[in-house]
Amino acid sequence: ELRRERRAQMSVDEKFDLTVSNTAQKRLKRSQLSDVEKQQQNIKSTELRRERRAQMSVDEKLNLKVSNTAQKRLKRSQLSDVEKQQQNIKSTELRRERRAQMSVDEKLNLKVSNTAQMRLKRSDLSDVQKQQQNIKSNELRRERRAQMSVEEKLNLKVTNTAQMRLKRSDLSDVQKQQQNIKSNELRRERRAQMSVDEKFDLKVSNTAQMRLKRSDLSDVQKQQQNIKSNELRRER
Repeated sequence: ELRRERRAQMSVDEKFDLTVSNTAQKRLKRSQLSDVEKQQQNIKSTELRRERRAQMSVDEKLNLKVSNTAQKRLKRSQLSDVEKQQQNIKSTELRRERRAQMSVDEKLNLKVSNTAQMRLKRSDLSDVQKQQQNIKSNELRRERRAQMSVEEKLNLKVTNTAQMRLKRSDLSDVQKQQQNIKSNELRRERRAQMSVDEKFDLKVSNTAQMRLKRSDLSDVQKQQQNIKSNELRRER
């Protein structure tokens, strides 16, 4: 309580100096520990952090997030390009490890939280900035996808399809119809921008997926699918 009172009366500079001093002291103590003691200290710190976070209000969590992000950006601005690249690789590995240990519910909650944060940030952008962000996101997604194995791509496809079906199940027939029209337009735009090789690869991929799905059908279901496909083809 006394520490909180003293801290509440401090200026921003005094708080910063205190943080620097405390960090230096902790690093000095930690440098004298063995690897096992450091590991035990990490586990204890993580548990304490989770307990404190569990007792926080939504506003306190948001303020903590803002403060932590500001500190990380300040530290990162002092790094060289090589150090930033190494930090990115390490962060990505840690994120994958944490995600691998999560339950399905925890992954879903993280997804919801991240999506909410991105939408909040995006709502403050101009149309031009949103367009630039879209282009950058698409490029990053293509790069990540290019580095994926066939199995990882399939898992991503399954996850995305499951999420879309879940969202779509909450829509009315009119909303579904509007979504279909929009999806078709987007698909046509994307296809119009593809090279001949990309169109061919897409065709091969789609055909393989359809054959895989069709192999699980009974003869009656295949017959019904044939009739429906023929009708759709005639309409088109």
